[in-house]
Amino acid sequence: MNSGSLRDLRKRVTGTLKNYQVKLLLVDDAHVLKRQAMTELVKIFDDLRIPVVMAGVKELDQKLTQCQGYGHINNSFLGGYNFRTLSEREITSVTQSWEEQVLSNWDTKLNLAEDSEIVDKLYSATGGLIQPLFGCLRKIAIAQLNSSFSENPNGGIDIDRVIGQYRQARFYKEDCQ
Repeated sequence: MNSGSLRDLRKRVTGTLKNYQVKLLLVDDAHVLKRQAMTELVKIFDDLRIPVVMAGVKELDQKLTQCQGYGHINNSFLGGYNFRTLSEREITSVTQSWEEQVLSNWDTKLNLAEDSEIVDKLYSATGGLIQPLFGCLRKIAIAQLNSSFSENPNGGIDIDRVIGQYRQARFYKEDCQ
């Protein structure tokens, strides 16, 4: 599918933002954006005076401050706030609360927070970040549901296999493009 030239796309985006009277633009996972996309966000702010809030992992700050060619972008988004990561104790507390609230109707409780090995694996896999933690917990719950319907003689799930797909983001110089 051809979406047209950058100029055409820019006109459509500008028109849409104006038509919907957008007052604030929130961009999640901004750490995965390339320089050209971030430059377009700066242009939206400059042209339309719509504040842009970029949210991402700590690699976003590294990209903005350490990569050549990102200086004007970093200067456009001067305000920044880094949220701290969760401790293992907080991972335990969040996991327990999640089970109590999200899995409250389940007949069999998973009791993930009571298993220190599982908490260690959750902490290691997520780096203490809340969003990946919720992703891991969701994957564990789905895997448990799937194993309940299968002919699994052990009756359990392999936590390493289930959460092994989650890894903390890393910053590489190739991300500067």
